[in-house]
Amino acid sequence: MDTNFAAVQANFTLNSLNTISPSNSEAFIFSPLSLIAALSMCYLGAGGRTAEQFKNVLNPNQDDSEYFSAIERSLIAMEKSQSNVTLISANKLFIQNGLDLNYTFLAGIDKYFHGHLQELNFSDNVKSVNTINNYISNVTHNKINKLLSPDSVGRGTRLVLANAIYFKGNWKYAFNENATQKAVFSSNTSNQRKVDMMYLSRKLLYSENFMFHMVKLVYNDDKTSMVLLVPKHKFGLSDGLRTYNSSMFSDMLGDMTEEDIRLSMPKFKTESTHDLEKLVKAFGITDAFSDKADFSGMSNKDGLMISKIVQKAFVEVNEKGTEAAVATAVLMVRMSMPMASKSPIIVKADHPFLYFILGADNGLLFNGLYA
Repeated sequence: MDTNFAAVQANFTLNSLNTISPSNSEAFIFSPLSLIAALSMCYLGAGGRTAEQFKNVLNPNQDDSEYFSAIERSLIAMEKSQSNVTLISANKLFIQNGLDLNYTFLAGIDKYFHGHLQELNFSDNVKSVNTINNYISNVTHNKINKLLSPDSVGRGTRLVLANAIYFKGNWKYAFNENATQKAVFSSNTSNQRKVDMMYLSRKLLYSENFMFHMVKLVYNDDKTSMVLLVPKHKFGLSDGLRTYNSSMFSDMLGDMTEEDIRLSMPKFKTESTHDLEKLVKAFGITDAFSDKADFSGMSNKDGLMISKIVQKAFVEVNEKGTEAAVATAVLMVRMSMPMASKSPIIVKADHPFLYFILGADNGLLFNGLYA
């Protein structure tokens, strides 16, 4: 994966954690890649100061053509047939009947995002939302079924940019289902509960720093993986994240070596819905949500602004492997209508921890917190 694009994903992931879950005490699943894909489609059609704000967040270190080419390469890599895992990414534009979009923008959506176009009548909000939701449901194998509600679109809606990702993979080294048993998981000092705890004892890729254990669980294709970031001290996640950054994450990934590991971690299922306007604004993309928005690269005739960004995600982790899905939608309206032979290392994930699903070359697909 392109180094600059990977850095964008890592920064998005770690910088978003405290915004999405300020207390780090509630489980969630989130996809930085899906949000980046949706925002990048907006970036492609942005102009002026709006484009500068997108660039500062998404693409600070290279020119636009290099950035969008990196996105195209990442999509091509995801679309390549893989015999042992399923990984699908899809992008689509749903536009109001008659909306005049610039040819160069549409050509870029096709070239860089492999995106398709469908016209809708957003005045018929129920039918329009059903069309979008059915598309998302099909891509995500029915794991994301109701991304949008009928009241999220209306007469002022001009455009919905949607991204969906689906992943399913079996572990290269499966957990023994017969070994799974009830054990205590401690969310905090006053909240403990019994969960189905899985156990695996073997050589695994591992690294550590003074705050965290990092363990990599590889899927059957030997390319995709899940990385666990487990605090060494119980209830140390919030304190650790105050100083943890993307450079530390990259360093730990690069320092991984095979070690004898005795791992215990829960099997779990998590679903999350995120309103991402606050997060995107916190990164510095603000004009896009106001009358200052400049999306002249999309349309010269309609003044467009973002009214809402929503993401819905799902993950299930068990002894056999992982299934995960996500969809992100950016809704746009007219400006006037805003809307070794040593002792095994013991890693007990029996307290809140982070997990990351990585694609080839460690590109971040999903990240989540189990609490």
